[in-house]
Amino acid sequence: MIRSHRSILRRFEDLPLKIKGVIVVAGPLMLIMSALALVFLADRQSTIADNQVRLTLAIQSDIQEIHAHIAEAATGVRGYLLTGNKTWLAPYERAKTALPTVIARMGQQLADPEQKQRLSKVRIMIDKKLASLERLRAVASADALARQELAGLLTGSKKDLDILRAEIDAMVKREAELLALRTNDADQVRTLSRGLLVAAALLGLTGSLAAVALFSKGIVRRVHALEGMAHRLAHGERVGALDPAKDEIGHLEQALQNASTLLKKREHELRQSERNLIAAREEALRASQAKSEFLSRMSHELRTPLNSILGFAQLLELDAKDEVARDNIEQILRAGRHLLTLIGDVLDLARIEAGRMDLTIEPHLVPEILTEAATLARPLAQARQIRIDVSNPSGADLTALADRRRLLQILLNLLSNAVKYNHESGHVVLAFRPLDETLVRITVLDSGPGIPPERAAGLFLDFDRLGAERSVVEGSGLGLALSRQLADAMGGSLAHDNRREGGSAFHLDLPLAKRHQSEADGRTGGKHVSLMVEGQWPEANADAP
Repeated sequence: MIRSHRSILRRFEDLPLKIKGVIVVAGPLMLIMSALALVFLADRQSTIADNQVRLTLAIQSDIQEIHAHIAEAATGVRGYLLTGNKTWLAPYERAKTALPTVIARMGQQLADPEQKQRLSKVRIMIDKKLASLERLRAVASADALARQELAGLLTGSKKDLDILRAEIDAMVKREAELLALRTNDADQVRTLSRGLLVAAALLGLTGSLAAVALFSKGIVRRVHALEGMAHRLAHGERVGALDPAKDEIGHLEQALQNASTLLKKREHELRQSERNLIAAREEALRASQAKSEFLSRMSHELRTPLNSILGFAQLLELDAKDEVARDNIEQILRAGRHLLTLIGDVLDLARIEAGRMDLTIEPHLVPEILTEAATLARPLAQARQIRIDVSNPSGADLTALADRRRLLQILLNLLSNAVKYNHESGHVVLAFRPLDETLVRITVLDSGPGIPPERAAGLFLDFDRLGAERSVVEGSGLGLALSRQLADAMGGSLAHDNRREGGSAFHLDLPLAKRHQSEADGRTGGKHVSLMVEGQWPEANADAP
């Protein structure tokens, strides 16, 4: 039994969902409709049986009416014979009129062959009886001879009446038997109708329960299991197939299992890639550390003899007597200073990448710093007749949090570029303004040719001079890269855009310090910050020297 039930459930699970829907919905509906049809047929049979019973009762009533008419007619004629009063003949006259009608009605209602044959005999005997009564009424006023004949007629009439009563009694008995039979048939039909009604109800209930069981076990339970598989898959757990069937739900379970297997495989590959990336990053960090240490040591080793060269060149410059010797010594000094600046930039970059650059972050008056930077850069600008101005004198109390030496280094780099790549007799402007409640923006504007948009992406890359290396303008390509990293290290940023009227604009954004904070920090000597992580703004350390 259990094996058969499982076999039915398995075949049901293999069916497509649309066929399952037809079975679950149409199956119980068909059972209920069939049950209602059986109930309708049973009720119809019960109605037919009741009609047969009522017909039998009507026939019995007609038989009793015939018997009553015959008896009353015979009594009336005998009363007339005894009294000579014609009022006794009224029942006889009614019987002659009513009896043909009643007999014709009975003939239409009778269906039993035996009763039809007996009614034919009764009809003949009634005609014979009425004829004998008519002869008795006719001789009621005759002479003595006729009266002797009357005695014989009475005797004959009585015999006819006895025979007629016997036939009527037989019909009554037969109708009683038919009534009992038909009543029994009606009771059986009603019993059958009630049985069919109960069976239909049980059949409909059983079909509904079966449909609910199939729907629950074949669809709902599996959908819930499918939901659980989806949740496990969403949490990265492995999903196994739960005896998948051949319908859409089974296919979906198999797809989830395949997705789980694929995800596990991808997860394994991703973890392996992550381990490889971590190993590669550690290797790159070690290489970068080695490079920074190498550059730092090499820069130190180069700066010592270079300072000696510059020192001896300055001594030679003092002793030089002719103009040619002075020009040659000036070339040595210019090249040495350029090399010293390059070594200094490389050393700063190495310190930043190694996380060893120390910064002293303090509030500084922005106009004061800008004025100092402009003053330092003006000798270089005057050689090319370029004017450097500081605008916005109204913000005299605006202060920024920065390392003073590094801020000057950034500004001098920007001013140096603005002068070197400007036109003769050009113009450079240093402007500043509060960007919002937390930042101050310092802008270096020049009247040069600007940066081509297609080259702007390499503006802040190391050793990338954007094609200027083919010109007579000296440079290493490290100034802007170093300036941006210094700005980032001080919690600021450095960006560039081209001006509509021509030229470039470099924007240096720095944290804004309020005046009272500036005064308080000035009394405490500011905060010393050590850059500990490459490219990241370190936490402030008030206790650092």
